[in-house]
Amino acid sequence: MGVLLLSFLLFAQIQISLNLLNANDSTPITNVLIKPFKNPGIYPDSIKLLEIKPGESKQAVFHFKPFKSGSSQTVLFGIFSNGELIATKEVTIPPGETLWGVEITPTIGRNFKLIYSVPEGITCKVSIFNVLGQKVYGVSFKPDGEPYEINLSNLPRGIYFLNFKTEEFRTIKKIFVY
Repeated sequence: MGVLLLSFLLFAQIQISLNLLNANDSTPITNVLIKPFKNPGIYPDSIKLLEIKPGESKQAVFHFKPFKSGSSQTVLFGIFSNGELIATKEVTIPPGETLWGVEITPTIGRNFKLIYSVPEGITCKVSIFNVLGQKVYGVSFKPDGEPYEINLSNLPRGIYFLNFKTEEFRTIKKIFVY
């Protein structure tokens, strides 16, 4: 397995750039996957690299949409090779900026909780669509810091798409109702 050196840069508070250097003399690092852990609002979800040759440096760029906050936030990235975790890197987003984002828990069921990271005082809109694109649920709410609960027990089993949006942020998540 290769030796991996990591560094990062924050660009204009909207981009995290991870630089990966294979410091090994002869062994390439293969099937590399870089993925943020439990941090909604970062995209893409992961970056795949086929190989980092000995002495070679590659860059992985992740983006996020910040909003003003009073405290810093840490993002933990995992770097995998052939499915095995080989390194982690913590990146701290400085005070004054925080990630937008939303997570759904669980993603399979009838009752869901939205765990969100958005500024207070704005309106959040949630719409749920079936696989035919028909809107089957809709609600607007103001964030209060608590998870928002959604009960979909009246819907038939199937795959649905949850659209969470504000004036400045939008994400779509797949959920399974059973």
